[in-house]
Amino acid sequence: MGRKVIKMALTRPEEAVKVLENVVRENSGNFGMIARALEHFVATGNRAKDIAQVLSTRMDGKGENFQNELEIAGYFHDVGRCFAKDKKDHAFHEIYGANWFEQNAVALGITDSQEQANRMAQYLRPHFIVKEQFEMPEYDVWKKGLEGTDVNLLLPKSWNELVIIYADLTNNGGKIISFEERVADIKKRDKETGNMRLKALETAETRLLKYKNDVELALKQGVCNGGYLLK
Repeated sequence: MGRKVIKMALTRPEEAVKVLENVVRENSGNFGMIARALEHFVATGNRAKDIAQVLSTRMDGKGENFQNELEIAGYFHDVGRCFAKDKKDHAFHEIYGANWFEQNAVALGITDSQEQANRMAQYLRPHFIVKEQFEMPEYDVWKKGLEGTDVNLLLPKSWNELVIIYADLTNNGGKIISFEERVADIKKRDKETGNMRLKALETAETRLLKYKNDVELALKQGVCNGGYLLK
């Protein structure tokens, strides 16, 4: 007998957004403007879906799941901002979000599979400059409760993770902008405010631009080549 295939079911996008809205509103104290935060969360999910549709054209039956997982993960990519101890800049929101997704996605009906929840949580974990921040002593004050974090998981190793990074950094307020524009805007704001995140971003910028180039080449070719996994 052949091995039984167990199908994993994701909730519909509109239901995922409802869950997200509820979580954000329940933790509204972590946000200055809830509407603006939700606009970016949802725009990132929509952007991730559009990117995944292009990249999935040659995936031999895996494309639909690739698209669906990335759309939902995009919606929740910044959900850790709800739980970050740093109420101002949400340091390590990537880790908080991934941990929350692992622990709550099944119970909240986002997916019926803990395996899928764990996999998608990893799409959230390395999505910005968390690796550089985690290694900076200036951020030690915000590490309480995160001591068991595996630093190896704070760098992307799959196309799925790269899509979330690219989707996040190519939209601003729901408007599609270039990767370079988004990074420049963050750097400008951090310089003006003296935010210590600037040091982490300048350290990470070279690797972020490599991810950007890899994703844009894949979009141009319509296929995911190179040294990244495909989950």
